Amino acid sequence: MEKQTEVAGVEFNPPTATVSGADINDKLAAAQAAMAGPERLAKQEEANKKDGARKEQSELEKKISLLDQQKSALELEWITLDDKRKELNTKLTPLLTDEKALEEEEAKNELEEARAAAPADKQLAENKRWATQTKRRAIEEKKWGFQTELTQVEGKIEVSTQKYRTLLDEEDGIKTRLDALKNILG
Repeated sequence: MEKQTEVAGVEFNPPTATVSGADINDKLAAAQAAMAGPERLAKQEEANKKDGARKEQSELEKKISLLDQQKSALELEWITLDDKRKELNTKLTPLLTDEKALEEEEAKNELEEARAAAPADKQLAENKRWATQTKRRAIEEKKWGFQTELTQVEGKIEVSTQKYRTLLDEEDGIKTRLDALKNILG
């Protein structure tokens, strides 16, 4: 004999058959939908949709916050690198000026050497040219060091800029989705 149970004033016989876990969930959902009726089912689906939208909105707002932190770090890094770039350019400017002056002096020495008739005059002009070349070479080596460092800094600036732009693109996509969610939530 089956045992009768009363719930909310309604008597029923609980099912005695067992149904597997996945099947029972599907069947329960179908039973709830059928018994609730289309109006309540639509309300429930709308409520579920809004709950899902709120959860997604919350997650996206967290992502925006994280992106803001990442952007701030890249902005600070850019400032540091830009300061370093300016410093290197400031150091390069007098070297370039000195190098140009020494190149002009070297050209003048070569001209003197070519015009010199006496071997002693030629040798004197040649010694001047060599001394000028030595000075110019030392300046060029300093310049090359600064230029190498400047190239590295500019490369880092470019990498940071690309990362920043990627974050901006990601942020734009998230903001677009947030606007769509606001329409869902009303």
